Amino acid sequence: MVFVYLELWILVVLKSDGLSERMSVLNKIGRLFSDKEGITFLPVENYDAGVKAIGNGEYSNHLITDYVVESSKKYLEMIRSRKRTSEELKKWEFDLYSLFQSFYVGKKQLKVLDLGGGLVPLSWLLSKWDPTMALKWGVCELEDLVSKSGTFQNDTVSFHSDFEKCKSALGGIDVFYCRCTLQYCREPLNLLSDVLKVKPQHILFKKLGVSKSGKSAVFLQESNLLDHAPVVLDDYQDQRVSYPVSYVRIEDYVSLLGDEGYQVDYYYDNEDDNEQGAMVTLLATLVD
Repeated sequence: MVFVYLELWILVVLKSDGLSERMSVLNKIGRLFSDKEGITFLPVENYDAGVKAIGNGEYSNHLITDYVVESSKKYLEMIRSRKRTSEELKKWEFDLYSLFQSFYVGKKQLKVLDLGGGLVPLSWLLSKWDPTMALKWGVCELEDLVSKSGTFQNDTVSFHSDFEKCKSALGGIDVFYCRCTLQYCREPLNLLSDVLKVKPQHILFKKLGVSKSGKSAVFLQESNLLDHAPVVLDDYQDQRVSYPVSYVRIEDYVSLLGDEGYQVDYYYDNEDDNEQGAMVTLLATLVD
């Protein structure tokens, strides 16, 4: 199986036009044959116990922040240089683009609260493919990332470290969007309950981590630094970083959303599973 992947990646390198894309694929090939550890999990009693174990302020630390900032600058350059052609559109981009177009129907402006959207949120790609889509995009992120977000802001995107201020700045929420973030927040169900108070019309989770064991659990997750940003930067030395993760039962999310009047559909992204968590794409639409 390793050699099948290697052959496919070599074909990608040969067909790639950009140097950055080639370097990214070559980096993946090198890591395939490396002896680096994958993601590991240590059970902890609760979220606070996980925070205490690492002692660096939950998910945030300066290593991740610095790397994400530099990687995001590179990623933004790549997006800005892309051509608006169907040949450039990847499947996952097409799926999200189509979905957000459906959210936008009948609206003069689409207001999106993006939890953990990073410094180059999805809005950049959506605006690339449809410049006429009027977006108001509020990103709620870690304080240290927000402090370095100045060069990433524009008329469409704003960054906030306070969840309530992010909601207020938007003046309402049409879509609550969250990719691979909710499980890393303190009390994910409580945070979602807070969002539901303003009744966003749509809720979209990508890579929502849920429990595989049938019961909710908290772990100290350890992984590689270079896996935490949109573009792998070869001049950074990889190292292990840790943070708490909460895997809630999918039934608990569905029950909470259903009680608040949402129709819920979801599927499992099996290829993104890990030892303790299953990854889910979930769409909830307000029907009451």
